[in-house]
Amino acid sequence: MQTLLLNGCSLSDEYAQRALALVTAALGENCDPPQVINLEGLRIGDCSGCFGCWTKTPGECVIRDDAPAVTAKLAFADRIVFFCPVVFGGFAPGLKRVIERSISLLLPFMRVYRGELHHPPRYDREYELCGIGILSGPDPEAAASFRERLRRLSLNYNGRRFSAGTLVRGETVDIARIRAIIDAGEEL
Repeated sequence: MQTLLLNGCSLSDEYAQRALALVTAALGENCDPPQVINLEGLRIGDCSGCFGCWTKTPGECVIRDDAPAVTAKLAFADRIVFFCPVVFGGFAPGLKRVIERSISLLLPFMRVYRGELHHPPRYDREYELCGIGILSGPDPEAAASFRERLRRLSLNYNGRRFSAGTLVRGETVDIARIRAIIDAGEEL
């Protein structure tokens, strides 16, 4: 299983980097270690909504920055792990930009998928998505929102399974807690 981990945390955030090391270790226990992409320092602009990735250059964003290279790796991963601070119950801005720019993984048509209207995938793949968010303090509503956003994103990505959980900054985290988040996945 090819796993791609998108790190939306600052490389200077000691708590996040310790947790990330545990996440990478847990993900590599039963398969190849994940490929980690640190988003900090990459040039990834906002999606302009031009739909050029559907009409002008199908499958590739027309904006020339680092996002198309990240999206190319997303396209062929079996498992995608999103690791970031939780911001207003959702993904950190850098990670959110990557997600928005990955619309080129979808086709411009619509279909009914799992009882809802969604874009079909450009590539014949079913992804497994995992989200691990870091909360600044205990916040059950933000944790529930993060989980729901991951579930909805999994539907958009033609997901077959998703798992999501949060860590609270400052609390001790160990590999058992990380495994529990990863293994608590649900079929869609």
